[in-house]
This record gives sequence, structure tokens and C-alpha cells, in this order.
Amino acid sequence: MISVAKSALKYSILVNMLTIAVLIFGLIAMINLPREEYPAVDFGTTLVVVVYPGVSPAEIEQLIVHKLEVELSDLDDLDYIGATAQEGRATMQVVFTSAVSPDEAFDRVSREVAKVTDLPDDALAPVIIRLSMREVNPIAQVAVSSNGLSPMALREIADRLEDGLLEITDISKVETIGARERQIWVDADQSRLDAYGLSLSDLSAVLGARNLNMPGGTARFDKLEFLVRTLGEFNDLDEIKELIVVSDAGGGSIKIKDVASVRDTLEKPTSIAKLNGEELVSIFLYKKGSGNIISIIDDVKAYIAEFESSVPGIEVSLRNDGSLDVKNGINALGKSAFIGILLVFIALLVFLGWRNAMLAAFSIPLSILIAFMVIPYFDITLNNLTIFGFIIVVGMVVDNSIVVL
Repeated sequence: MISVAKSALKYSILVNMLTIAVLIFGLIAMINLPREEYPAVDFGTTLVVVVYPGVSPAEIEQLIVHKLEVELSDLDDLDYIGATAQEGRATMQVVFTSAVSPDEAFDRVSREVAKVTDLPDDALAPVIIRLSMREVNPIAQVAVSSNGLSPMALREIADRLEDGLLEITDISKVETIGARERQIWVDADQSRLDAYGLSLSDLSAVLGARNLNMPGGTARFDKLEFLVRTLGEFNDLDEIKELIVVSDAGGGSIKIKDVASVRDTLEKPTSIAKLNGEELVSIFLYKKGSGNIISIIDDVKAYIAEFESSVPGIEVSLRNDGSLDVKNGINALGKSAFIGILLVFIALLVFLGWRNAMLAAFSIPLSILIAFMVIPYFDITLNNLTIFGFIIVVGMVVDNSIVVL
């Protein structure tokens, strides 16, 4: 068997070139390696969520859960299906055996849910979520507060901030908590309805028939084809107030404003968050798998600083910054590597001379850079667990360097 040491000495120029290549490409890989707080652990669970506002749990179970269970139970390699019916919401947990990959599980569930076409018309479209660490663990929280602004104004500011944050590279989604949804209330006067011979059902039917967008098919003219769509959604309160409920042959009409008052308001708060005694809106940020949490947070900080300066009367702060743990871990790794290199060099310098000391000390960063070159091919990111592993390996490399030499 050819000795590795003899071959390295014989082809020393090639070895030196390979070493330089490892240094260059290892540094490039280290710089470009995605960084995040926790590894991308996939829990192997797919969630199906259907929102049906104002419906009791018993009706949710009958109208939504049962229909989804019938369709999903036909899937192969199922471990179990769990379901939760609560007021206004149905949540299904679909768990496969280990033989099914998370990507395949998500695709199978999506196809089966698409086959369920008889859900109630008022229910929102099913939302399918692949449950993973990135889906449940936000990288940071942006807090928006104001002294003196109305909840409506704060909501509008939060919407603008949310849109801007979504444009930042590698931000996958945001979740807003504390901002109440805008609602248009039509408060009917029962005495006026009775006077005109109308009912709440008449009022509801007119509003529902008018406030919608409907596809109208296509229209062809020679070689041209046009998509036809009926646009009927309300644009402002005056359109609602002037909507005709009923008209007579004499040209008279009864409008919404004659039997009801229309007001622009916000939904009733289900939770209240405050910062220093002021109402607070929180925006939670989630990153894409390939994103670098440190560069993402830097972009977020720059954006919120610019946004805060452009909107007077608000305070925007970054909280629960996940990049701090990653930075601390990287600093700990660098510190451990430096101490290891220093100890190896001193120990071998005393007993074996400076040449062996330099060789052993050089092997520590070289080993780390080789690892940085390899781990991207296994979809591994630089996170708290991998950094902890590197710190342990540095100690092993230090021991081996001393023992071998």
C-alpha cells in the first residue's frame, strides 16, 4: 500500500495547491452558509385548517371535520388523523409513517383536500401547513406602538410596515398580532324596517348580492378574446348607504340609509397588548430556508429605522432578535478555535519545535473549513446545534493533533 505521507511529500506542490483551494473555498462556503437559530426540524405533521366564522363546534364537526376525515382516511401509510373542532375553526392533524417524506406527505394531503368540494360556501378555503421549526419559530418580533394614534390609524400603519417587511429578501411570511381587522357595520333600525315592511333577511340579501365580484366568462371578437368579470364590491361607505333595498313602480326607493346606519370600525379585541402603557401591534417574522438570519435582521433593522423616521408619532422596535444567539454561538466557536490553536502551538513548541507546532495549529482551522465545504451538500445550516458540534470537534482535533505529533 502506498504511504499517504510519502505520496504527500512526493507531490508536495499538488498538496499545497489543494490546501490553498480548501482555504479559499472553505472561506467562501463559511460566508455563504445559511445561518439560523434552530435547525430546520420537520415534525412530520401536516395541518389542515378551515375557518368558518360564527359556527359552533358541533356544526364544525359535522360540516367540515367529517367530510375531510372521509377523504383523508383513504391515504396510504397513515399513522393517524387527529381533529379539533372549536368555534369558528376546524384543525386536522395528518401524520404519516416514517416511510413517507415530509414533502410527499404535504403533496398527498393537498391533493386529497382539493377533492373535497362540498364544504360550506361561507367557510374559508382550507389552509394546509407543513409543520416544521421554521413555521412555528419566528426569527424576530417587530413591535409598533404609538402615543395618541387611534387603533384604526395604528392598524393602517402596521399594514404598511407588514407589506414592506415582506419585500425583504428571504422573509417567507409575517404574522400580525394585536391589530384589529377593519369591519363595516350596518346597524339596522327594526322599527324602520317594520314601517317599510322589510326584514333583516331582505337587508342581508341585498348587501350580499351587491358586494361581490363574479367572473362572466369570455367574449370573442374576430381574433380577439376578452375576459369578462363583473366588479361589484363596495369602495366606500356612501355606496353602501345609497344602495337601494326596494323600489316601487312610481320611482320611489328605500335605501340602506333609510333603515340603517353604516359605520366604519374595527373588530372587537380578543386580546390586548401594550408596551409602556401604550397599545401595541406585534409583527412576527419568519425566514426562508436558504436565508441568513444575520443579514435578514440587518435588513429589517435598516428598514424599520427608515420607516420610523418617515412616520411621525410612532415607535418601532425589534424584539426577540434570534440573530443574537447565532452571533454569540459563532463568537464562541471562534474563541474556542483560537484557544485550541494557541494551546496546541504552545504545547508542541515546547516539546517538538516550531515546525510541528505550526503544522498542528494549522490543522485546526483547516479541518473546520473542510467541514464548511461539505455540510451544505447535506442541507445543514449554521445554527446553535451545529455550532455546539463544531466546538466539541475542535477539542477532538486539538487532542488528535497533539497525540499524532
